[in-house]
Amino acid sequence: MKIIYLFLYLTISVLKVNAQNESYVQLKSGQKIMANETKEGISRSVLGRPTVVADGTVYPISEVLGYCNGGIYYGNLKNQRFVERVISGRINYYKKYESGWREQAGKEYRAIQKGDSSAIIKFSKKKLIEMLQDDEQALGELTKGKDKVRKNKRRFGVGLGVGIAGALTVLVGFPIDGIHPPDADINYVLLLAGGAVCAFGEAYAVMAVLNIDDISQQDVEKAIGTYNVNVEQRQLKQTE
Repeated sequence: MKIIYLFLYLTISVLKVNAQNESYVQLKSGQKIMANETKEGISRSVLGRPTVVADGTVYPISEVLGYCNGGIYYGNLKNQRFVERVISGRINYYKKYESGWREQAGKEYRAIQKGDSSAIIKFSKKKLIEMLQDDEQALGELTKGKDKVRKNKRRFGVGLGVGIAGALTVLVGFPIDGIHPPDADINYVLLLAGGAVCAFGEAYAVMAVLNIDDISQQDVEKAIGTYNVNVEQRQLKQTE
């Protein structure tokens, strides 16, 4: 039941982020400027800093807290770039994939924020863990990802060991004078079995390597979603 509720929350959270089809610029001064259309631009300076263009008026990123375009909110990450808010709640989660011809093209940027009034900071496992410290369940969702990494590392070790054992069996199967008497049948079996074991071990190791990854985005989003759900449930109980 908890998993279903979490799934519904994450779905509703995405819809909630885009629920109000409005556009505005939120300045650091506290002023909120409504607009028919907002879009990101680039300044004409040498550094080419991002700007926000609202109905033709240009605002440098240094003056902007964030902006909304058609219900999608973009927050200011350290006056360097705007990142899209993909999960809204007690902890906000932001992402942006850089494309085009810029030096940063091909990079994905992630950011987190605890509370709408706090600064948006670059994502790190350490910072997220600090934000989740008061919720053991949400923290547990994040550490599940670490457990997967450890399991796949152990699988890689097993696969590598099996592969080496298979390779040694293949070597034993070769008829080498002075080491073991040549026997065609035994050698054939050893070569065949050793080759099969080696191939299996190496394939197992390769699959484990492909699955060895840091905490996945899915783990991060699930942990943040769990935290936000628990916060909402506590707030509802307090109002009852």
